[in-house]
Amino acid sequence: MQPHKENEKASPIWLCLSIFFIIFILINFLAPILFQTIGLLKDAHTNSIESVLLMQITMLTSVVIAAIISLRIEGKPFSDLGLSFSGHSKDLFYGMTIAIVIYVIGFGILLLMGAVKVTSWNFNPLGLIYSLFFYILVSLTEEIMVR
Repeated sequence: MQPHKENEKASPIWLCLSIFFIIFILINFLAPILFQTIGLLKDAHTNSIESVLLMQITMLTSVVIAAIISLRIEGKPFSDLGLSFSGHSKDLFYGMTIAIVIYVIGFGILLLMGAVKVTSWNFNPLGLIYSLFFYILVSLTEEIMVR
């Protein structure tokens, strides 16, 4: 990570944010049209797991492209976003553990209060893999967009 040099004139934040969001919106607007044209997406309003994953991949791609362009305008490398896993494996483990504990506690409270009722149990490994992949895509998209 290179420190920002004081003598370099930084672009105004409104310009960087404007460019970022124009690129983001443009890609997310044009991608479904392209996907429908080439047959990857039958209907832009469908909620099938494949179409939801495809649109989330598109969103992540648009955020990465917009971030790279915005960072290039600022003269900064992509690594300045601080998305490295090195040295953060323990943090990742603790974060995932805390998230699971929060979900279990929340579900347990709702179950005890009678707000939810388990009527059947159906384990779907493929659905679990899709969900995990989807949530990883969402978290990466959010992290890059916010940073």
